[in-house]
Amino acid sequence: IVDQWRYTGGATFSTEAVLNASLERIDTGGQGFIGTAMSESSGIFTFPQTGVYLVTFHCNFYTSSEADTRYAFNQIRITTNNSSYTSAAQGYQAIKQVASATYGNVSTSTLVDVTNTTNVKVAFAFASAVAVVLQGSTDKNFTHMTFLRLGDT
Repeated sequence: IVDQWRYTGGATFSTEAVLNASLERIDTGGQGFIGTAMSESSGIFTFPQTGVYLVTFHCNFYTSSEADTRYAFNQIRITTNNSSYTSAAQGYQAIKQVASATYGNVSTSTLVDVTNTTNVKVAFAFASAVAVVLQGSTDKNFTHMTFLRLGDT
């Protein structure tokens, strides 16, 4: 299974929040996937079958404010009981404001051992020290998630 989803919005983030809207499976000509799709509901992703997966989360963002951004971070959260989530991976990026719009990006990844498709799920969060716009698009990947099944658990 190889699957990819993207954020299609363009919301401003400052406080930590799970991406729970404006998500779609890639569908632009030339982009592809293999196997059964991940399913998503309110930002919670369910795996189509058990196995060990490489999960990556990449965020593009920008700020038009005149302030430096000490940090922006993205986070992959995992539950193994379909209830409580813990941070499994987190990446940071800072922006030194040098122009009217200054851009940054941050990526992180983790291996997820999906022993039970009902209980093991992932969610993706983003935050920043100052308000930044998380870039999204319906026809290209700015902020996106990739799921690659590596083998049996």
